[in-house]
Amino acid sequence: MEISDPQYEVEIRCHFADQNEAYQRLPFFRESVYSEATWSSGIYGLSLFKSGELLRVGEVHISGETRIFLRWKSRDTGTFANIRIEIGDEITNGIRDSLVLRRLGGQSGFLTAQQVIEELERLGHHRFMGFEGHDWYGKYEPLNVEIKMMRCPVLEWPLMVEFEKIARTEEEARQFEKDLYELSRQLRLENCLMKEEPPTQLYATVFGREGLIQSPNAWNSVYKQQGRVFTEPHEDMPSIVQLLKDGGASTVLDLGSGTGRHVIYLARNGFSVFGLDNSPAGIELTRRWLADEGLTADLRLQSMAEKLPYEDAFFDAIISVQVIHHADSATIRKIVQELTRVLKEGGFLFVTVPKLKNQGVHFEQLEPNTFIPLDGPEKGLPHHYFSPEELREVFGHFDVADIHLDTVNHYCLSAVKL
Repeated sequence: MEISDPQYEVEIRCHFADQNEAYQRLPFFRESVYSEATWSSGIYGLSLFKSGELLRVGEVHISGETRIFLRWKSRDTGTFANIRIEIGDEITNGIRDSLVLRRLGGQSGFLTAQQVIEELERLGHHRFMGFEGHDWYGKYEPLNVEIKMMRCPVLEWPLMVEFEKIARTEEEARQFEKDLYELSRQLRLENCLMKEEPPTQLYATVFGREGLIQSPNAWNSVYKQQGRVFTEPHEDMPSIVQLLKDGGASTVLDLGSGTGRHVIYLARNGFSVFGLDNSPAGIELTRRWLADEGLTADLRLQSMAEKLPYEDAFFDAIISVQVIHHADSATIRKIVQELTRVLKEGGFLFVTVPKLKNQGVHFEQLEPNTFIPLDGPEKGLPHHYFSPEELREVFGHFDVADIHLDTVNHYCLSAVKL
């Protein structure tokens, strides 16, 4: 088969010191290995790579046979796992009609792999780095998950194990992401998980990280290293809680709940609390905090950019502190549409966003008022900087009661859904 249909690759990976540690942590893997191969891979198209896409030509050597593949992957849209649309062609003997080349605007009908590579170069997608390694392939039968142990000496973590499922639809991919999250908890892999994929690791080692788009759950590594980074609720929360109690509010969503400071504060005050965040470490820290205090809340691991997993008009109130600005303007408007959908008529909304562009020293501009810090703790994360006028416009379906600056120069919007 020369052309593969697009599919969603859903995968997580963890790092180990050596194979012995991997087999100790994953005792089922040794017996499940059914094949192994050596490989070399060239990464093409620096501009594609910096935009988050991945274009590679790989040689796989297995059982004395060499096969060559051309693969393209979309930007990663996963929250916990890497989720990419993938298309690929075998080009060992050329390719008659390549879906990858077609997508890149190129021609097809080539007799050799070298001619395919020359077409990539004609399109401006030159090879800029490469690496090689050894893979062992197995399977985790209970969840029908493919497992690959990869040894690649040039990477920061030279031995990794990847768990992968292939989905045909985005909805199925999101379900597989949840399956892999639960699998990682069952296998107690939290302390060795890593979302950064091998090509990104290689680029960072060779060229540094400047110009790379950071994973949207970059805070996850902060929470893993530092734990509960924020523990005290926002300064406006006491008055908000009183307002909600006076209005008879019951169900409250904390969008971007982090490590749980507002989930805990609201639960202490008797509300039925729902927390949503894209950080597995943040969700786990929140669970532990709730358990320590004998409290309960409904926690969901999900990106705020996806459709929220709640019914229409479900919440009496929504809070979101320093979260929704981590996106471009089009994505922010989709997020606000979802907040509007799940909030009851007359429901209360509290949102904070930064006023000052002080999250780094150097920035790259994505669009008007949206920048990516190139340094600092939020390096690589998009930041959209609102004016009060834009806040009122974006939240046009709300009666905005107040926009003020808090003591750390964040705009604080209080509004009621019309």
